[in-house]
Parts: sequence; C-alpha cells; structure tokens
Amino acid sequence: MQTGQFRTAPDAVRLIVAKEGFRGLFAGYGSFLLRDLPFDAIQFCIYEQLRIGYKLMAKRELKDPENALIGAFAGAITGAITTPLDVLKTRLMIQVDPSPFKWNIPHQNPFLHN
Repeated sequence: MQTGQFRTAPDAVRLIVAKEGFRGLFAGYGSFLLRDLPFDAIQFCIYEQLRIGYKLMAKRELKDPENALIGAFAGAITGAITTPLDVLKTRLMIQVDPSPFKWNIPHQNPFLHN
C-alpha cells in the first residue's frame, strides 16, 4: 500500500499468496532478525547494567520514571550501534530484484563457509 502496489491489506495478502505462496508473507523475515535480535540483546544488556549501576548509586529501588529514562537511554545507545544493521535490513526487504545478490556456485557466496 505504501508503494501503491496494493489497494488494501487484504488485497496485498491475496496477491502475495497467489504470486509467491504463503512463504511470500514472510519475505524479509531473515533480514528482520538480522537487525532485531542484536538490537534486543544489546538493549537489554545496556539497560540492565545502567539500572544496576544507578540503583547501587541511589541506594534505593528505582521509581518508574527513572526506569523509563534508563530504558530510553539504553534504546538510544543501542539504536546508534545497530543503525547499520537497520539500513541493511531495509535495503534487503525492499529490493525488487534480488538476483544481483544470488550466486550460482556455492564457493562464490561470501556468506557460505565451506
């Protein structure tokens, strides 16, 4: 719908399934994981370390606004770290013709380790 290919979401589902099968609905899932798994892992670690350090410094339980602020800060740091992965994910998800990125001979694919 954003690109003008489909009128409605149900139209998009019908056309994608008709053209690519049910698997077509999951196009881009691998690149989604490429970005989101590292983001979540890094953000959680940063959040926990900041929260523990702040709690030790304050010598008390943290209030909800303090936890929210720590979470926002952890998210900002993590976003800066993982932005290149987000760019890669977006480009992989929107590419129309992935053929330039296909290799016919396995040893030509730099992502496969023999």
